[in-house]
Amino acid sequence: MIDRDHALPLVRQAKALNISRGSVYYKPRPDPPEDLALMRRIDELHLEYPFAGARMLRDMLGRDGFPVGRRRVATLMKRMGIAAIYSPNITNTGASGSGTIKIYNNTFWNNSTRNPFGTTGVLEIQGSNMTMNAVNNLVYAPSGVAYISKGGGGIITGSNNLWFGNGASPSGLTSSINLDPLFVNASNKDFHLQALSLAIGAGSITTVPTRDNDGLIRPVPPSIGAFEYFSGTVVQRPNPPTNLLVSVQ
Repeated sequence: MIDRDHALPLVRQAKALNISRGSVYYKPRPDPPEDLALMRRIDELHLEYPFAGARMLRDMLGRDGFPVGRRRVATLMKRMGIAAIYSPNITNTGASGSGTIKIYNNTFWNNSTRNPFGTTGVLEIQGSNMTMNAVNNLVYAPSGVAYISKGGGGIITGSNNLWFGNGASPSGLTSSINLDPLFVNASNKDFHLQALSLAIGAGSITTVPTRDNDGLIRPVPPSIGAFEYFSGTVVQRPNPPTNLLVSVQ
């Protein structure tokens, strides 16, 4: 739009285009190394705990040696284009400690090795009046960590989950699978399924989300876990993400 080699002065070009003259001379400022390091760690934590919001990430970052405030974390998350995964507009109007937690089509892997939330199991329910409904989840627990912990009692329901890493499947659930899910490369955080995984096509069709974590439409029947099996090439999210190298006006 602006031609710096044109005979018409830049001031008159800016006026003709109805834009600020200052914007013509502005040069974007690169992000400082401290912000890039912080955003990289935020992205790593977001990949591991996609449900974590600015407050939870602030606490995790503090433990990792990044003293930062909630507002700063929220600002960086906005710049990176990421947000916590949650169910909006859902309010528990019952008594305190009551209600139903619905957990569908998630992949949990070694979630209690860091134990940042004080939990004793990969999935935990607190309160004697709480109910957890778990369907189509893939739970890979580290040895010695319970699949499910009921701190204050509660009821566990559900079906079509895969449990592996800490013995037999939890009791009280139906159509459970108790075998290695065969991740593509779990140590590299690639939780897609290999072609021979028994989680493929083993999910319930009653409560399935329409798309998986890659945005692929889930078939009928769906797979257990966050990812459907795809024989082609799945584009992985880069780590560190390419959007860390940004300039803001």
